[in-house]
Amino acid sequence: MVKYEKLTLDEYNEICSLLNIDPQTDIASVEFLHKKLNKRKMKTAYNKLEKKISNRIIFIFGAGPSLNSSLISIQQIVERHRKKITIIAVDGATKALQENDFPIDIIVTDLDGSISSIQEENYKGAIVVIHAHGDNKDKINQITSILDDNNIIGTSQSLETSKVKNLGGFSDGDRAVYLSANFMGKIIVLFAFDFGEIVGRYSKPEIFTEDTNASKEKIIKFDFAKKLLAKIPLKFPEIKILNCTPQGEEVTNIRQIDFQQLDEILDENR
Repeated sequence: MVKYEKLTLDEYNEICSLLNIDPQTDIASVEFLHKKLNKRKMKTAYNKLEKKISNRIIFIFGAGPSLNSSLISIQQIVERHRKKITIIAVDGATKALQENDFPIDIIVTDLDGSISSIQEENYKGAIVVIHAHGDNKDKINQITSILDDNNIIGTSQSLETSKVKNLGGFSDGDRAVYLSANFMGKIIVLFAFDFGEIVGRYSKPEIFTEDTNASKEKIIKFDFAKKLLAKIPLKFPEIKILNCTPQGEEVTNIRQIDFQQLDEILDENR
């Protein structure tokens, strides 16, 4: 991956303005993560990541309220097509996939999800893409034990270093899609990307016991995520991106499909 799409400075400045983010706190967190990562082992992780994504079918599971029903609907499809599918869990969705005995290949997280679930999947071999931003330094510190592993990659939304890269996107879900596009997945399929006014309980599984109303800040993040997602098909016209969240909000430029249509598409791509 020589050239890749980043979160642009204009996009970053806009989200900082909308959410009152102090860029200096993001820089401090990036520098903190940078010091804890092993550059040699990160090169190994990047090579693994490319093999898991390039020219493959990528299933990305968000933490929206439709997550559990999606996992039930998709289980047999995953079993039939597993060899050609790479599964990415978005942060808190990791815990839901674990509870439903789903395999996980990659986790994209800013550590709002279950840290114990993330660590457990890392021990099993999952690549963990850890995002540094202004208010998660303490959580990064909590997972110091896995940061020297050869399955860890660091990302940022502003400053880049030799070990922490801006690979596009802002929130965990859209970052996972940008990651998959930057590493040239063949088909990218989104699940439980509901958006709307309800936050799924797996978005913060250590705090929420049920779905909850989205805060004003969360709605701003959802709207910005949809804006960033809508740009991906224009930046990567050669990649097919599909949204298999039948009851969720539509995302501009991304075709919305149901589970039967997905199964037919996968059959066509044997």
